[in-house]
Amino acid sequence: MESIGNEFFPELKYELNDKKAFDQMSEIISRTTQNLESVFDHHWIHILVENSVFFDNIVDFKIKQKGVSIRFITNITSQNVIHCTKIMKFVELRHADTVTGYLGLSDKNEFFSYTQSISKQDNHLEKNDDDNLKLKFIHITNKEFVQMQYYFFEKLWNLSVPASEKIAEIQRVMFDTSLLNTNITDLRTILEIFPKVIQSAVEEILLFFPTIDSFWFAESNGIIKFLGEAINRFIKVKVLIRIDNENSNIKKEIERKINETNKILGTYINYTTKKIDTKTIILVTDQAIAFSISIKYIEKGTFKDSIEMASFSNNELTLSALLSFFDSLWIRSDIEKQNIIKQTYFKIFKEPQLKNENYKRKWFFEHTKK
Repeated sequence: MESIGNEFFPELKYELNDKKAFDQMSEIISRTTQNLESVFDHHWIHILVENSVFFDNIVDFKIKQKGVSIRFITNITSQNVIHCTKIMKFVELRHADTVTGYLGLSDKNEFFSYTQSISKQDNHLEKNDDDNLKLKFIHITNKEFVQMQYYFFEKLWNLSVPASEKIAEIQRVMFDTSLLNTNITDLRTILEIFPKVIQSAVEEILLFFPTIDSFWFAESNGIIKFLGEAINRFIKVKVLIRIDNENSNIKKEIERKINETNKILGTYINYTTKKIDTKTIILVTDQAIAFSISIKYIEKGTFKDSIEMASFSNNELTLSALLSFFDSLWIRSDIEKQNIIKQTYFKIFKEPQLKNENYKRKWFFEHTKK
């Protein structure tokens, strides 16, 4: 890293090359032991999530070095919501309307800044030679300057909005609010809302399928793929499927299809054989939005033909009832799963049936010579 005005300001260093600048940033972040604060624009969130070096460092702080406090401020938009929901599992994230570039503070004694605007396409870090002549990276360890920047960060942090609030605001725009707490009969609208509700989740997705056919209907409309993407964003997912009996072939077929999309998702799926009157697909996200699809009985035709209507709700009483319904079934399904494991265990280790046999042996003792 090059330095400027060393005799007057030895705590200031700079970098002209993109690749070296990113390497320096990564090194500073990785050696952080207590506090990491950053302010960056909406383009940088893509870099932090998609660049494995940066993201792995952040994940390590959360998992391996639990004492490190990480606070990020960025501009959350509908285009970067997915990346924001992924990174906020590991950091305290807030939203501010007007931020640009990137600046960071490490352990309250190092300031570093990328001084040029960057886009998500710049993740590959390759630039033209002419572009490398521009100032890219500044690193300052001057105590007074760093304290001043930390004071600025605290002011901006207090004025910023928690990421969950901003994301919820963006999600409300994604949906047609006129459909809230109404019955929807238009099939096209139902099929459009179903994946949108899943994609809008920030913390948790609960999904109940009342029949095997309803699961295959969802799979054919890409719902399993969206659930896999949610898991990749570190969103908690629980899927419950009702089956008529403990048919291992049905489970194997479902698990095969799921593994084609996302193997991890298979560990978040439970089955229940409990008889239930309802024929309704139930989807609840973040304990805040519920989307239910009612199925009418039909002997012939496709599953789409059997959809009667759907309801899209944020009513607290409705949500409470659906959450209680799902939780009780999930607990029961866990018990059923444990019973199956126990039965399998006892079957394997059951005492084998032995024949009644008599064993004889002649014993000979020799005198030892003295």
